[in-house]
Order: sequence, then C-alpha cells, then structure tokens
Amino acid sequence: MVAVTRGRRRLSLLVPGLLDGSWGAREAGLARHGAACINRVLARATSHPFPGGGLEAVLFALFGIEPDPDIDLPVAAVSRVADTGDVDPGWWLRADPVHLRPDQDRVLLFAGPGLGVRAEEARALVQALNEHFADRNLRFEAPVAGRWYLRLSVPPGVCTAPLAAVAGRDIHRHLPAGESARRWRGLLNEVQMLLHGHPVNGDRERAGAPAINGVWFWGGGCIPKPPAPQWACVWAEDSTARGLARLAGTALEAPPPDGQRWLQGAGAGEHLVVLTQVYDPAVSGDWPAWGQAVSWMGQAWFAPLERALRRARLSALDVLPGDGRRYRVTAARLLRFWRRGLG
Repeated sequence: MVAVTRGRRRLSLLVPGLLDGSWGAREAGLARHGAACINRVLARATSHPFPGGGLEAVLFALFGIEPDPDIDLPVAAVSRVADTGDVDPGWWLRADPVHLRPDQDRVLLFAGPGLGVRAEEARALVQALNEHFADRNLRFEAPVAGRWYLRLSVPPGVCTAPLAAVAGRDIHRHLPAGESARRWRGLLNEVQMLLHGHPVNGDRERAGAPAINGVWFWGGGCIPKPPAPQWACVWAEDSTARGLARLAGTALEAPPPDGQRWLQGAGAGEHLVVLTQVYDPAVSGDWPAWGQAVSWMGQAWFAPLERALRRARLSALDVLPGDGRRYRVTAARLLRFWRRGLG
C-alpha cells in the first residue's frame, strides 16, 4: 500500500459510463438513494471541457497524451505492457474475441466479460488463427482470455473503432477505414469463417454459451513516448491504465473496495482512481445492472469522498465520467454550500 503522509490530497476519479444511461436507469427503476450523493457532488462542481470521450481516450489525456481523431490511440501496445510485462517496440492491434450475431440486415457485436471466454478456449482459438495466417506474417496472442493481440511488421494503414463503441451495435458503421480498409475488412470475414467451425465453438454452443466467432481489430500503434510522471499513485484494474502507469514509472495499486478504505491508505499528492464497475453494463446496455452499479458507486465511493471533502481530509475531487467534461469539487466550495444549508 501507499504510505500515508500528511499534506494536501487531491483525487481524480475516472468513472466511465457514470452519466451514460440516465434514461435507461429510469426505465430500470434505479433507487435514488445511491444516486443522491452523486447528484449532490456533481451539482456543486465546476464543469470544464476535458479531452476525449470514452475510457481509453480519457486515460491517455490524463497522462498527457491527447487523442487525435484521425489516428488510433495505441491502446493495444499499452495494455499489453500490463498484460505481459513486455515493452515491445513493434506495432500491435487489439484483436479481441467477440460474438457476431446476424440480425436481419445487420450484424450485431457482443463482447466483454459476459462472453465468459476461458483460457484454454483462447489458447485453442489463437493457435488456429496463427496456423492459418502463418504465411502472412500475422501473429496473434492471448495473454488474457478476453484480450487478444495481433503483432504486425508494418503499420496497418487503417483507423479503427474502439470495442466499447461497437458493443451491442451493428458493425457495419464501425468497420476499419483508410487506405487498407478493404484488406482488413477481408481479414475480419476470414477470421469469422475460420472460427465459426472450430470445435471450441461447437462445445460452447452445446453448453448454451455464445460462439466466439470473430475478433475486433482496434487500438493499433506502438508504445508512445513514456508519459511524464504526474500521479502520486494510480489505483486501477483496467489494463490500459495500468500500462500507462508502468510506462510513466508511477506507483500502481489495485483500487480498494470503497472510498473510505482509499482515504485510509492514500498519502498526500495527486491520485488517480479508475473504477469500471459502471462501465461494462453501460457499454452492453444492461440498464438494470447499470442502475445497481451506480447505486453502489454512490454509497461506496461518493458518500465517503463527500464527507472527506467537508472535513478537509481531501482538498479536491475531480470526477471524469468520460463525457468530454471534468467535474471539480473543492473542499472550500463544498463547505460554502454546506454552510448555506444546502448540503
């Protein structure tokens, strides 16, 4: 754990998906008790534009690497550092396992923890891909069952869409674009045909699990210039956040279960906490689960952080929901509202 020291303590709390589903949460009957504290903190915050929309773009911006809309962020190369410990200088693409489901004139993509890809399944499917593409100098690897990678000898010549932007949606609006788009769209089809008939998928379908019948290419690039250290500690399970922290030489911890325990363990300085419990249901459109996660987030994190601000145990809180804005609350600002009887 980070040593606790005296001094000013500021927290940037990245909670992607927090504001994504207001309408969905109402439909799901979100209990307002958990959300009340979140609403109160945001209502007392000053709001400013912040680069990036979505988890990965905000993370890179927090480490001083602003996104360029015309090229991919090198998510694959960075997250692979966290997944393998290897800082490889070459070109990498994420090639994450997905389930593709035809739906009339659309093809819907499903991904993430809900697929339940097992390590032995990932190994077998990646082996089949490597055998099939061996003569084209394409090498797949699966250091984590649900995160696959593709090593390239040259830049791919395409711009891709992040997996989170495609999950639950029709893939046709999000296919690779650029000078080599035709080649990469063809590769997606070729992979789909190869995986469709693999014995792993026969076993999964008999067990009632969705077939892993495709991959999604995204996040291509090389390791960026190491970001300058700016955080006392990064608290995250997310692989991109952990990769950026390691490249920056920043202290790295897993997030504690709640804000109270974070306050007990965090020392002075600027801290970054990345919480993704709200993100996965927001991406998949599971609004009942999203509502439950928001309720938990309010009680487990926002309530103790609000108390810490009022008691000057935390000098400032920045909330980043990934909506293109930063919401900042300082102890002094919250205290002014509280003294007026609005808290």
